[in-house]
Amino acid sequence: MNRDQKAGNKQMLGSVMLLIMAFIWGTSFVFQKMALNADISAAALMFGRFFIAAVLWGIFGARKIKSNYRKGQWKTGVLLGTMFFGANLAQILGLQSTTPGNNAFISSANVVFVPFVCWIVTKKRPKAVLILCALLSFVGIGVLSVNPGNQFLFAPGDVLTLIGAVLFAAHIVAVGETAPHIHVSVLAFMQFSVIAALSLVFLLIAGNGLTGFGSAEGITAMLYLGVLATGVGLTVQMIGQKYVPPAMVGIIVSTESLFGSILSVVIGYDKLSTGLLLGGGIMFGSILLANIWQYFQDARQKKRENGNGIMQIKES
Repeated sequence: MNRDQKAGNKQMLGSVMLLIMAFIWGTSFVFQKMALNADISAAALMFGRFFIAAVLWGIFGARKIKSNYRKGQWKTGVLLGTMFFGANLAQILGLQSTTPGNNAFISSANVVFVPFVCWIVTKKRPKAVLILCALLSFVGIGVLSVNPGNQFLFAPGDVLTLIGAVLFAAHIVAVGETAPHIHVSVLAFMQFSVIAALSLVFLLIAGNGLTGFGSAEGITAMLYLGVLATGVGLTVQMIGQKYVPPAMVGIIVSTESLFGSILSVVIGYDKLSTGLLLGGGIMFGSILLANIWQYFQDARQKKRENGNGIMQIKES
């Protein structure tokens, strides 16, 4: 098997892993709502899920963490953990005053924001098509946010969820920059530990305690969110981003909104309304358009690089 075939197999494996992650993340919106309905506060929910994930990595990945940790990597862990803490906090607080379907779709807009975050980091302006996709995404959010009185209104939960989407975009960019250089065990454990610590501080400040953890609904939700959505989901993301091009990562991850809305309708949190279909369709379309365009841009760039390499060989 040659190098290209091996790379293709790794990309296929990474794509499958990211699709599984998208399903887990999409369904997690419903379990977050389940936890909130069990009177588990947003602060307790944050602490519980990341504490569980950190403990699992500490138990089952201790040897890998110890053997792969390099001096100074804790700084990256603190940065990524803080970013993801802020994103999750905004998302969970937003979920308290919006539906899982809205929360899932608006959160998925983080993929559209990724080019703009890259613009800040690289100082390169995004293309017009990406700006168009961002505008379409906002239109979709507006359609989702229209109340029964047909007034164009943003609910507080939608605004908070949108802030979380921007922070998630920043986290995706940061993981893409660091994942190839830091072992996944170290990166995962450091992030989970930092987020759990910050969540504990937030929990103590909020003073809500650990109510709701004794109910069957609360326990089920916390185990799903801690083990699968966090411990497995985020780890899979970091592995997948090593082998899959950024544009393709965005396309796959964006399907989490589809999974989240489908399950939300099936369970009964959301109704299959025209607003949900139209608003979700606009947002999902803008996300796909942005990432498909980026994918072909990357493909053309790779083709040009390969062509230049062939020319250099002929000249030599």
